[in-house]
Amino acid sequence: MSYELYIEYDLKSRTMPILPTLNTLKDFFPFIDIRYLRTFLGFLYCIFNQRSVNLNRCKTVFQTGVGDTKLGCQAAYKRLLRFFAMRHACLFCICIGYLIIFTISGDMSQCIYLALDRTNWQLGDENKVNINVLMLGIVLPNGCFVPICWELLDKKGNSNQAERSRLLRFFLKYFGDYLPKQLANKDFILLADREFIGKQWFAELVKYMQFVIRTRKDDYFHAVAQSLDTTIDQLATKIAKRVQRDGFFYATITLDNQTYQYVVLPNKKKNAKDPFVRFITTLTDLKTIAKAYYERWSIEVFFKKCKSDGFQLEDLNFTQPKKIMIMIAVVGYAYTLTLKQGMMEHQKKPIKEQYYAKQNRTYKRKSIFKLGLELIIEQLSSVKKLWKIIKVSLKKHYITDYNILLPKSINNSFT
Repeated sequence: MSYELYIEYDLKSRTMPILPTLNTLKDFFPFIDIRYLRTFLGFLYCIFNQRSVNLNRCKTVFQTGVGDTKLGCQAAYKRLLRFFAMRHACLFCICIGYLIIFTISGDMSQCIYLALDRTNWQLGDENKVNINVLMLGIVLPNGCFVPICWELLDKKGNSNQAERSRLLRFFLKYFGDYLPKQLANKDFILLADREFIGKQWFAELVKYMQFVIRTRKDDYFHAVAQSLDTTIDQLATKIAKRVQRDGFFYATITLDNQTYQYVVLPNKKKNAKDPFVRFITTLTDLKTIAKAYYERWSIEVFFKKCKSDGFQLEDLNFTQPKKIMIMIAVVGYAYTLTLKQGMMEHQKKPIKEQYYAKQNRTYKRKSIFKLGLELIIEQLSSVKKLWKIIKVSLKKHYITDYNILLPKSINNSFT
């Protein structure tokens, strides 16, 4: 999905005044009008206050947040509309990605999991509009996902290999240098579900990183049978016997002259149609493979919290692609800030855990997201209070390569 990008002034000619209290935030948005940043903070306040992104609800508390008693609901609504009509939406979304990375930079480990997934929902009662979002982000060591970049698909259904490759290259170009310096590309492990398969896609991935991708039951059966010198009919029986005996099935396969591992593990989900979970991966350690794929679930949690169980992203009341991209950026940062507050509080006072015998697992009594959201709402009396929360969460880093954000360096599409 393409978005026109117009920037009216560059870094050298910019003379627009900057409020001292927003200098730190401005470092992450070098070409964004300071007025948009004020509205951005005001809208964040509204989202936390209302637990919804619906502008008709947010306009009722906007004046309280920004401390302007003369600002009526209609004027607040117009200000929010101007924010979402910004002409440089692509640049704003990239800068939100930087803001997210530096919010959680101290919480990343030596090995970074990247999670890729797609979510969709419909707007409207009669003439329904499909919102289809392809999302790529980071899974933190504590199992929480944060979004970094995304693309709106102008169609229903699954993404194709070209769309995934475009998003991956976009991530590496704009955000690779801002991840911890000790990380090399080979330290990334991409996690994805059954939709994200394809020989060309695998060949693209292996250039940059390791991956663990779940496959459907019959995917690549011919290649597996060929590698074991057996027939497809015999292969299913062989897999079942091997998993029953060893607890796993493992084979090396070749797809378009590239070698991968085909791994089958028992499906722990009760009453599953397929008793096995199947993967294509570049990894060889079974424990690492099983653990890595389990971490993928964090992106599903993110979608749920943003869409219906946290910020009600499905309540947005416009359908223009550019505005939806900006809204996803704002909600993505609100989610990240909430996680950061929860993580900081968890470090001070660890959340109590409880053992559940039926699942034979121990869970936190309260999620990090819920803890962080409670803390923010408790402190949130104005935009000034919100800005203090943001400043505490940020590391003292900012964008150093301004040239990459110049108009000539950014393509006219978001991905």
